[in-house]
Amino acid sequence: MFLPLSILIGLIYDLGKKINVKLEYIESVLFGKYQPPLLKHQNIYIKIIIDCIVVSFGFAIIESLFRYFKDGSYTTWEQFIMNIFYTPIMIYTYKKIIKRYFLRVILFPFNVWIAEIIMGSYLFYLHGYRVWIYTDTLALFNGFISISFAHYWLLLGIFVFLVL
Repeated sequence: MFLPLSILIGLIYDLGKKINVKLEYIESVLFGKYQPPLLKHQNIYIKIIIDCIVVSFGFAIIESLFRYFKDGSYTTWEQFIMNIFYTPIMIYTYKKIIKRYFLRVILFPFNVWIAEIIMGSYLFYLHGYRVWIYTDTLALFNGFISISFAHYWLLLGIFVFLVL
């Protein structure tokens, strides 16, 4: 599981970060901050993996608490695993696209809903059945998302962008 995740994270990180390697190397040597590139990237990957797990647990806790008090159900393992894979896009790519903190938080529910639509559709295609479904009156996109979770996703967005 960690090999494909590390490859995905590496690709997202490398694509998202546009730096001049020679200039960075010269500056780091001149200012005594040289760190071998492999070790430097390993530290970044470890931080990204930890962030992915923390956000996935936050997502699972919010959804499970809501579902437990509503109808006694909980979130699915499939959704938890897919959140780990999608979190680099949900956090790091999102930060690159939306620069202002306030807009990041306000639009974060849309970010989560897009993730649920993409992940839900992919899992449906992969398994041939739905691994989660929202059945409340505010459910949209054939039950892949629910507008009733908007305030929870706002809280998760505040946590994500304050802590991570």
